[in-house]
Amino acid sequence: MLLWTLMSCTAGFGERPCAAVDGSILAVGDSIFAYNSGDCESAPDVVGALLGRDVFNAARSGAMISPEERWIFGDIREAYVAGDWSHVIVEGGVNDLNFDCDCAGCDDVLDRIVAADGGGGAMPTLVDRALSDGAEVVLVGYYEMGPEATNGFDVCNPAIGELNTRYELVAAGRDGVTFVNPGEVVSMESTPDAYRSDQVHPTAEGSVLLAELIAAAIED
Repeated sequence: MLLWTLMSCTAGFGERPCAAVDGSILAVGDSIFAYNSGDCESAPDVVGALLGRDVFNAARSGAMISPEERWIFGDIREAYVAGDWSHVIVEGGVNDLNFDCDCAGCDDVLDRIVAADGGGGAMPTLVDRALSDGAEVVLVGYYEMGPEATNGFDVCNPAIGELNTRYELVAAGRDGVTFVNPGEVVSMESTPDAYRSDQVHPTAEGSVLLAELIAAAIED
């Protein structure tokens, strides 16, 4: 398969003019969060605007949550830094699924990301770290990719569904963690304008829909 991840040559790298230096909320993840950041319209940027709070968006396009070796586009776990965060917003995992197992026969990769019962794995370990540092966590899953999603993501929806199920169990088993399912507000059927032409990444409109869901979870 092509070496393709959730990445962009323009989104998610370098300084963001809208990023808060000392934000009260931290966001980490891949390009679902990094896209539209150049215009201060990424999902984490919009969360900050909706809540009237500073959000530091440390998401990086192409990042993975459980790379087995050094990954050029970054490890989401390394983007997390302890701080005086009231909330940490976390998403990630689909790059691992697409790159490491072509989104098919992914049991081992899924287990590496998050155990079937939500108890262990790379993502729960990161969530537990944020909790131990005193933050509440919003764990964000994925919406479905479009039927013509580019570079192999069109076959990722079954794996995404399983990942979301496991992330929901992570939240159910921990106080201070809320699971957010973007599929509740973004789909090709109901919100086609939320997708860019690659049917993978969010448009600015898509980022707003994600942000509204996340902001509601923080306010709840």
